[in-house]
Amino acid sequence: MVTLITVGFVLGTGCINNRHLRQISSIPTAQNSSKASKLLTQKHRYVRLSTLQQLNSLQWTTAPDAELSNTILTLLEEDSEWCPIRGQAALLLGTWQNTSATGAIVEALTICDDESRYWMLKGLQPLAKADPIALGTIQSLRNDADIFIRNEATQWLEGQ
Repeated sequence: MVTLITVGFVLGTGCINNRHLRQISSIPTAQNSSKASKLLTQKHRYVRLSTLQQLNSLQWTTAPDAELSNTILTLLEEDSEWCPIRGQAALLLGTWQNTSATGAIVEALTICDDESRYWMLKGLQPLAKADPIALGTIQSLRNDADIFIRNEATQWLEGQ
């Protein structure tokens, strides 16, 4: 038991001091978009997910550059990518009003877990004014099996 606790502490401490996490926290400026692109191609899922969450927290209304936007779109389109990553990618691309992401978001909605699908719905909302497919998808989500997705879609549509 003591060995497990010690190993867990050592591994946990190693992750906390990891250089990737320090790099993620230094993304807040548009000049670091190439750093973000590099972090989004790391093999560790936690690095990709944390990077997307950091980018979402910055509340940029547009993508700082095409390279970063394309890297995020690739994550969203990748069927083997972890659904929480795809959900955060959809949210970010939607915030940036990247209408080329609509098809990938709609496709991912059919295979991902409900929490990830919720973030995908939130990503479709800013796209709905410019893209009828996004709007139609949101309308169909009013009948979704998940209550949170149903409620979010209904409330958003009523607010339009």
